[in-house]
Amino acid sequence: MEDIRQGPGDLPRKPARQILEEQISGGLEEIQRSTSGLLVAGHSAGLDLGFSGVLMAAV
Repeated sequence: MEDIRQGPGDLPRKPARQILEEQISGGLEEIQRSTSGLLVAGHSAGLDLGFSGVLMAAV
């Protein structure tokens, strides 16, 4: 029996256990990524942060 409660706007809410399992699964997938994939993702995130600071200063 699944415990689904109503959330805002009458949308069903997921049980906390299901959310936890999804987050753990996603985290394990990230840990198992290749080194080159992590390098590209890290470099992209750094560029994103750097350019957003520059753009905020320019505005």
